[in-house]
Amino acid sequence: MTAFTPCAITVLPGVCTCTRQDARNLLKNRPEARARFRHLLPLIEVVKDFAVTYMTVFQGRHEHNVPARGPWIVVLGDDTFDALGPEGFHSPSLNALFSAADRAVIVAGWPERDAYRTAATHAARGRHNVIVIETRTTQHEAWLAALRAVKPDIGTLICLPAPQEAA
Repeated sequence: MTAFTPCAITVLPGVCTCTRQDARNLLKNRPEARARFRHLLPLIEVVKDFAVTYMTVFQGRHEHNVPARGPWIVVLGDDTFDALGPEGFHSPSLNALFSAADRAVIVAGWPERDAYRTAATHAARGRHNVIVIETRTTQHEAWLAALRAVKPDIGTLICLPAPQEAA
């Protein structure tokens, strides 16, 4: 397994981590960071300012660990061309993440910045471990069911697009 390091962010197959120094480097040029990472900016800022661990897990049945140091935010990236839902990820690793999480945010559709701000606030102020699930509207119920099967009482924010008015 080889690591690839663009802009000092460590990327392993299926997993990307962002350290406090990575966050500082990403935010040095604020206008560029706002353009490139607009919706993720609250997460990157909380890593820099509050020493929160940040990790993204991409689709695939590869094994991944729960971050060793908390509080943490783990983004599950299920928002590619074909949202696969929980079936597109390594089930034992997901269950371990769900068990260790204190809060969850499901973003189905457009990446609404307030949802990411909520996750950042829970991690920074409450020192909670937070899972952010980025998916499509077709999979949000499957994700909620998988999450609640492991942790029935977890506080969850669900961000869905506003329904279209009937013509």
